[in-house]
Amino acid sequence: MKKLREDGVLDHHSRAITAIAGNQGYVVAGSREGAISVTRSRDHEVLDVMQQMPFEVSCLGMHPSLPILLSAHIQSSGSALCAWNISSLKLLATSQLPSSCWSLGWHQSSNYYMAVCETVALIYKITGNEAVVTLASPGPEKLLCGLWMGDELLVGDNKGSIWTYHFDLADSDSKHDDKVKGKGKGKGKGKDNEKNADGLELAVTLGSRVRTLLQWREHVIALTSDGTIYCLSREDDTLLSNGASRWKTVSSTSRELRWTSAVLVPEADSSEGSKSSKKKERKRGSDTGITDVNLENENGRSGKGGRKKVKTV
Repeated sequence: MKKLREDGVLDHHSRAITAIAGNQGYVVAGSREGAISVTRSRDHEVLDVMQQMPFEVSCLGMHPSLPILLSAHIQSSGSALCAWNISSLKLLATSQLPSSCWSLGWHQSSNYYMAVCETVALIYKITGNEAVVTLASPGPEKLLCGLWMGDELLVGDNKGSIWTYHFDLADSDSKHDDKVKGKGKGKGKGKDNEKNADGLELAVTLGSRVRTLLQWREHVIALTSDGTIYCLSREDDTLLSNGASRWKTVSSTSRELRWTSAVLVPEADSSEGSKSSKKKERKRGSDTGITDVNLENENGRSGKGGRKKVKTV
């Protein structure tokens, strides 16, 4: 990465790649024809191309330490959620989601994961097939992306709102089951909202559709469809009624393109370049800026010059 040298090309998909994920051992890519390729990170050897269903892969979620992969496949009615064993290259289980799923992610405990669908956000335990928490969309807006920030789940929608929910691991499983069975008093409208006593609450409102949520240190980076990148931080000593934090905009930058995705590049710890950049940051007095962000627009390019790194303060 220091020399920006190409280290390999994964060209074994016949149609457009729609999702990429990975951990220290593997890189996986999903495509429009429903195939999922598994590549070993250390030597870029393609171990297999798995395909159990001919439906587009909308998102992927790699377990941070175990060889477990989650994939969501768009169907005519809802989505199929699949769990894979990457080591044995076998399908472990499948389940049905109520609507199109656009985001999968693992909780920091590695024992729970979330699936954000257009109409509902679901939290599952790794050992079960039923959702332990069901969070309906607070309104007619579609939910598009999600992010774990510690025990808080943040969800972005197509109207520019980011909603939040505090997931308390200290709660017993029976308490979560009560929320699924509808024993709590919902704050929203409709039957789905009655399934969780402390549902999604508004954390912050941005300008337009929230396409991607990323974590950078203690901040949240929100990428919206109008080309704006927001850096958000928690409001001190301010909690919502469900125990989650309110968030505020610290900084933002805008581009005249409709971005669809972003990847944060981790900062190097020992290189001379990183030392000099940190000195520059301290000189500018920046504590909350976005460092390196790789962006793509709807055509898969970063403006006229292709790839681009954006640095803002």
